[in-house]
Amino acid sequence: MLTLTTTPDMRRPPAGTGIPTEGLTTEEVGASRWIPSRLARPRAPSAGVVHINVRLTDGYTIISNRLSQHRGLSLLAIGLGTHIQSLPDGWRVGITALAAIFPESEARIATALRELEQHGFLRRTRERVGGGKLATRTESCNHPEAAARRRARVAAAAPLPATAHVGAPVVAAAAAEPVRVPAPEPEPVRALVLEPESVRVPVPEPVPAPTPVPVEPVPGRTPTSPA
Repeated sequence: MLTLTTTPDMRRPPAGTGIPTEGLTTEEVGASRWIPSRLARPRAPSAGVVHINVRLTDGYTIISNRLSQHRGLSLLAIGLGTHIQSLPDGWRVGITALAAIFPESEARIATALRELEQHGFLRRTRERVGGGKLATRTESCNHPEAAARRRARVAAAAPLPATAHVGAPVVAAAAAEPVRVPAPEPEPVRALVLEPESVRVPVPEPVPAPTPVPVEPVPGRTPTSPA
């Protein structure tokens, strides 16, 4: 409530200020502020869920709505992802270990794990450990997009190979074309040719011509020439 009053004792302002020496001044009298006696409680919805929450100081896990309200995941995958994010580091989350805890079969658990992998909430890689054995390393991500960007930064900051020159532009290696290996030419087949063996035909020895036998003349006859 504001009340206009006139003060009989008005001080003269300093010279040159331009403030009038006469007139009315205002004075706030009986000002009061409204203080609510109590805050109005929000009305409970007539339908739907009503949350009755208690402030937790231990035994809780912060779960992102990116997982709990994901529209592309099944309820089994959301529940399994929530369970995995609540576990401490080093806990075994293999298919066999999970099937020993929950009533779902190994096939359904494997399907849910693949869903989490496809949407970036889970990342499983095979690494070689001591003794030449292979082990599965599982990474759980509560923010898949941020985890992917961090992996890209780490890969970009990785040192270049020792053979690369420092300062040389890094050119992405083009896909190598397949090398066509010419088919070996077939070797000529060498046919075995049998040389005819020389057959020795016996040559008859020449028959010597008969030696003429001289005929002695018969006494009393005169040799006549043949007719």
